[in-house]
Amino acid sequence: TLRPVAPAISAVDALKPIPLPSEYLPLTKEHINHLPRRQGYNYLRSRGISLDTAELFSIGYCPSGCRAGHLIFPVYQNGVQVYWTTRLTHNNGPKSRNPENVDGFFRRTDCLLNYDNVVGQPLVAAVEGPFDCMAYGRKGVAFLGKTLSDRQCALLNDLVDHGLQELVLSLDPDAAKEQDKIRSRLMHRIPKVTCVFLNGGDPHDFRENIEEILESRKEPTIADRIRGRFASKK
Repeated sequence: TLRPVAPAISAVDALKPIPLPSEYLPLTKEHINHLPRRQGYNYLRSRGISLDTAELFSIGYCPSGCRAGHLIFPVYQNGVQVYWTTRLTHNNGPKSRNPENVDGFFRRTDCLLNYDNVVGQPLVAAVEGPFDCMAYGRKGVAFLGKTLSDRQCALLNDLVDHGLQELVLSLDPDAAKEQDKIRSRLMHRIPKVTCVFLNGGDPHDFRENIEEILESRKEPTIADRIRGRFASKK
């Protein structure tokens, strides 16, 4: 599948990509009856993820190796796979294990999941993790965490030259303080920065009504910010 060419960041271009695990097997319609991939397909089904979405995000599965039992979410920038994150498909261990940090190679903070797919979109929703990102499809990018790094900030800023008019922050309810800080950093870089406030659950929980959720976005008032920070402490 050909991917759109994304804006280049010179400081990041010098970094080396983290290759996918050698055991990575793509979860596509073509391989749905392949036995080693079964756990991966079953987990996607249990989370309500369609194969169209799995193919859009190039999701794979590792049946063996050091990431055995993990879904793999590749990160593409400028058409190149530069990083990846994971999600465990069973309950015996940490739910996610990112690649080890190595000097000179991409790290989580150097990239945004689904970045190439949002280039040219006038409205983009920024979330924490891969499942929330999939809820927004071609309109979503993920920080792979609750904070915004300098390089991620530059990547979002570059989208403005490619048509970005509004960034919607859609972090989990317990990250209200972090969301407020991110908005403050981006307000003078992006034409419009709004927020979605969810009453319980995260964007993935509302994936069937994601367009309605987007319609509720707004520029937060002082009261919204106070309520959000109070709710995040519960």
